[in-house]
Amino acid sequence: MKWLTPRALWTSNAEIIPLEKELEDMLPGWEKITCPVMMIHARNDRLVPYANVDFARRVLVNCPDFRVNTFDKGDHFILWTRPDTVRKLILEMRPR
Repeated sequence: MKWLTPRALWTSNAEIIPLEKELEDMLPGWEKITCPVMMIHARNDRLVPYANVDFARRVLVNCPDFRVNTFDKGDHFILWTRPDTVRKLILEMRPR
């Protein structure tokens, strides 16, 4: 039956199946992050919940510069749908 599904779905499944365990394994590592972090997220991302922003705020306890850029409209593929905006935000993240 695999031949009935698109190849992109194969890759997606290969990434998602182990994800929960990998995320659990990462939990102790969040407090070790000591570099600036920027999240770029759309509120209506249907693949990754916007609640991840609040999670990151709670666990990035040693992050010296945590920035969130929220798009009210957008999707999971902001990097490709709004590349100029994303590039500008990344360039603004340069050390001050």
